[in-house]
Amino acid sequence: MLLGDAAVGRRGTTEYSLKAKAETPQLFGTRVPGAIRLTYEALATLYLAHIMKLALDVSDVLARGAGQRPRMGVTLGIPTERGWKKTPLAPVFLRMARTAYDIGVRRGIDPQGCSEQEAEEMLRVERPHDSRTDTADYEQWLRPELGAAMLWAFRSPAIAPGLYSCVDIGAWTVNTSYFRIRHDHLDGEYRDKGGLSFFGGACSPPGMNEVCTRLANVLRVVDPTELRGREDALLDTSRERLIEPAVKKMFDVWRVGFGHAYQKEQIQERWRELRVFAIGGGSKVRAVRERFRQFPVEHWPAPKEAPVLGPPKDLYEVPSGGVPSRTQLRGDHAFLHVAYGLSVRHGDFPPFHLSDAVSTLTRRDTVAPDSRRRNVRCRCGSLTIPGSDRCRDCE
Repeated sequence: MLLGDAAVGRRGTTEYSLKAKAETPQLFGTRVPGAIRLTYEALATLYLAHIMKLALDVSDVLARGAGQRPRMGVTLGIPTERGWKKTPLAPVFLRMARTAYDIGVRRGIDPQGCSEQEAEEMLRVERPHDSRTDTADYEQWLRPELGAAMLWAFRSPAIAPGLYSCVDIGAWTVNTSYFRIRHDHLDGEYRDKGGLSFFGGACSPPGMNEVCTRLANVLRVVDPTELRGREDALLDTSRERLIEPAVKKMFDVWRVGFGHAYQKEQIQERWRELRVFAIGGGSKVRAVRERFRQFPVEHWPAPKEAPVLGPPKDLYEVPSGGVPSRTQLRGDHAFLHVAYGLSVRHGDFPPFHLSDAVSTLTRRDTVAPDSRRRNVRCRCGSLTIPGSDRCRDCE
């Protein structure tokens, strides 16, 4: 069994985008073609264990250089905008994270190169807490990707409170979300950015693979993945027309996400302040990126482009010599937004509410203020200002 880079160029079955397969539970539990009994979930778990063991090895080298021992935690991203109990993927992702952590970190085993029989033995080990699915367990092991992707922006001084959309244009899917960065008052203390409220979104194919496939057909390239990272240079006016059907489908995903989000804040003029982040590999391609400068609804004013943030100041290079670095990241950071948001512990992540925890706000909503109530949530998800049942934005 070969995982990750070791599988490149080897004969055998290659499985792409295990995460996309996870979104179809009936498929994820079926046997992988060519395997005896191994399911897609088992294969994904082994891949996670492989990645965790690699991370543990790097951590161990860095820690030993400082005369310390590493204690490694794991947070796995999950594609959801709903609460844990309403997300069918949550128990599956929790099970994979726990099992992979047990294999790669607690036991220090890398499944790279193992036989299927050895893999089954690794996965069969009893774990006494695997059946626990309390909210605290989910929050310890998992984090919604749409929340993780926005930690970078939330921490940046260039980003003010307000209404935003994030469009993550990946290889296989487009993941869109709409959210508000909230003001908050906690026990009388005002905070300019106190948390995140997600109004809604959508995730669906196509991704940049379809763009590369259309380009490959024109250029007569056998493997479309060879064109990744070169799309912008290869697209002239005539070729842009060829990829337009794929770009339109991407925009339609964003439009569907807006339909969900608008149900939470049904006041049209509020959406005039919308700012858009485009991240992921597709954000590097002008013909794709510029499509999201239109509003999802026809004839509404165009949204504003969010500031380009650059890499976070606390994202550093890790030299191969194993010496801890304070050299800021010099490489491509376009693919690191979600990973960066997964790299902090639950207690250090800003408070956020998923869409099913945010009340609907319409122009007809009026609530009498009650000065005796403290730390009450506004309908948009922000904490109210003293003496009111509205937040600063909604007053």
